[in-house]
Amino acid sequence: MGQEDIIRFLKGNQPKWFNAKEIAKAVQASNTSVNRCLGSLRKHREVLCRDIKVEFLNHSKYVPFYSYKG
Repeated sequence: MGQEDIIRFLKGNQPKWFNAKEIAKAVQASNTSVNRCLGSLRKHREVLCRDIKVEFLNHSKYVPFYSYKG
């Protein structure tokens, strides 16, 4: 698993947005590996990232979602 797999997945599913956990499941890799790759891709501006507010039972938090920049 590498950055190419993540880019291929995001490119094939444009214009949807995915969180790191969904990407990890789709490319069959660990969450840690995917998070590292996404950090690098984000740093080099190869993917788009936006924080979306996710509601839980008694609180909410912002979760980064990713999409292909193309």
